[in-house]
This record gives sequence, structure tokens and C-alpha cells, in this order.
Amino acid sequence: MGNAVAEIVVKGTTADVVVRKTPNSSKSFHAVIEVPKVSDVAIRLSAGDLDVDEITGSKDIETRAGDVKIAVGSVDSYSKVDASVGIGDLSPGPFGDAKGSFLSKSVNYAGKGTHTLRARLTVGDLKLR
Repeated sequence: MGNAVAEIVVKGTTADVVVRKTPNSSKSFHAVIEVPKVSDVAIRLSAGDLDVDEITGSKDIETRAGDVKIAVGSVDSYSKVDASVGIGDLSPGPFGDAKGSFLSKSVNYAGKGTHTLRARLTVGDLKLR
């Protein structure tokens, strides 16, 4: 599909996946990146919708624009959750109520687990499920 290029660099137990030269139209490009079910992930996306299936591990996600859905799994596995939306809706799922105003919403949670969840979305809807 077009000229999209995936670059994968593996060093020991770490892999960096970079997808470049994707089409500008959100309807013309779709990618699925699979990782082991037990993984720590860091995702940076300039724009587009993102759906993260349940992964046991820490998650650090930043995107500028689009709708983001994150399957969080068990609340008990998290030591800290820090999620925010600049403009849009935030559905915190099992982590309580979102705080903030029409323009900015956030959720913060402290637990006894071992993993962290950090999600930042500038414009769009963020749903933790």
C-alpha cells in the first residue's frame, strides 16, 4: 500500500519499530504491530486512531490527534496511572472519574501493582477499558 516503510531494530530484549512514509489520509492506511502479551511499550503517534489490546506491562503512549482506546486489564497490576486529554473526552474506565474541564481532562490513580500507564492525547477521545 503506497510507499510506507517499517524499520525494525532489535537489541537484546528491546525492539524499536518505526513506520514512515504513511499516506496522509487516515482511511488509506492501517497497520497492526504485534508484541508479546507481556511487554512494556512506548508508543508515539503523530495522528490517527490507535487501539491497544490488553498487554501485561507498562504503557507510555503519546499522540497528537485521533481516538485512542487502551485495554488496561486488571487495575490491581498498576502502581500509577496518569492519563490526560487536551481537547476531547476521557473515559477513565476502572480508574474512577476524570477531572478537569471541557478543554482538559485527566485521571490519576495510585495502586499497589508494578506497572505504570501514562497516556497523553492532545486532541481526540481517550478511552481506558
